[in-house]
Amino acid sequence: MKVFRDDKVYVQLKDVALLFKTGGYIIPQSVFKKSLRKALDIREETKDNFIMFDTPEELNLFKNVDYIVDFDIIKDMDQDEYDVYMMKCRYNLEKYENRIKNVDKFFHKLDLNDKYRKEMHKLVGSREARKTRRKSIDSIISESEKKRTRCAFFNRRNK
Repeated sequence: MKVFRDDKVYVQLKDVALLFKTGGYIIPQSVFKKSLRKALDIREETKDNFIMFDTPEELNLFKNVDYIVDFDIIKDMDQDEYDVYMMKCRYNLEKYENRIKNVDKFFHKLDLNDKYRKEMHKLVGSREARKTRRKSIDSIISESEKKRTRCAFFNRRNK
């Protein structure tokens, strides 16, 4: 899940890890510096933590990554729009699953598996975003800011 606030974007660690695994985007060096070590050392208790990105290149990257769910878009949907959105995601999953079964070429199958993984990530992220309330997101973000400033004393960011 990604949350845009005050010219900053907060992205969950599991989403950054998926971005590193799947690729397909030009990732700025600052994203690697801020999050690579954490993304490689991801654990069950830390996967939902947020990392803050604030440079224009980072903001543009996360605006363009469509399989990381934008919290603000999901929370603003009414129930009918959300149901249509989820139906579309499920349809795409079924479509990719059927195409994967019928493909013989290895690299084409890898590409379809990658698309399937991204669509599944989008579906699960949408459910999580729908469960999360705005008040709790703002508290999570403020907690992330506190951690960032506290560790700035030691010359470490987002620790």
